[in-house]
Amino acid sequence: SGGSFNVSSTHLKKYCRVNYALGVNATIPKDTFSAGDWGVFEQTGNGAVTVVAGADVTCNGYDGLTTYGQYASIMWLCVASNTFIVIAGTGF
Repeated sequence: SGGSFNVSSTHLKKYCRVNYALGVNATIPKDTFSAGDWGVFEQTGNGAVTVVAGADVTCNGYDGLTTYGQYASIMWLCVASNTFIVIAGTGF
């Protein structure tokens, strides 16, 4: 199946394995995290994991906001109030 969820304190400072047959959106809501907070999602199924900025949230990522394939990981890091950097593999 596919789906989506809000990133929450249950994901804080954890390595979370996400297993969906179809893609899934992990939305970061406003006013939930502080600078220095982070989490990691691993795509364990066929469906990619995409980090999505909620309302009034900024998510920046050099290589995009989506995992590249099965067993790829993506990290989100809060760098300032409601501002995140998303770190993924290079895709090479």
